[in-house]
Amino acid sequence: MGLLKTDKALTRGFPPRENLSKAFQDKEISLFFVAWIKNNRNATAAYAELHPRYDIYSNIGHYRICATLGSRMLKKVDISLVLEAYDLGIGRYISMLHEGLEATHPAGMFHKFGDGSYYQSSIPDYKTRRVYHKVLGELLGIEKKVLTNLTQMKADKVDIVTRS
Repeated sequence: MGLLKTDKALTRGFPPRENLSKAFQDKEISLFFVAWIKNNRNATAAYAELHPRYDIYSNIGHYRICATLGSRMLKKVDISLVLEAYDLGIGRYISMLHEGLEATHPAGMFHKFGDGSYYQSSIPDYKTRRVYHKVLGELLGIEKKVLTNLTQMKADKVDIVTRS
């Protein structure tokens, strides 16, 4: 399973490769992970990108091969190691949640200090804060996740709308 794409071309614009080398011992898995992210977490397309000899768009056999081998490669990716390598643990999550709960946006008004410098006042960004409040509420068990797919059912000539 030789890779035909170079790692420099594939990882351009992606976070530093040193972080990935901490997470993966195998270079091929590291490259597959980057391709998987770039292809919207599609293992088939990621495998095909790394192995250009497979044309998944015009050959169903190649598509099936890439789907199978991409799935196998994805099983080798340990997401916990990736999160650790990029310092995306629970501490970071909690700190970002805290920042989101205190989100503000500029009020558009400038105030002048006595020394001639200016600062822009800010007001709470309730729309952003609500999203973070919801996440925190779900984590604490205060708010429940509500799915938004609406299904209409007819029962005795009365429309009943249920959430599924």
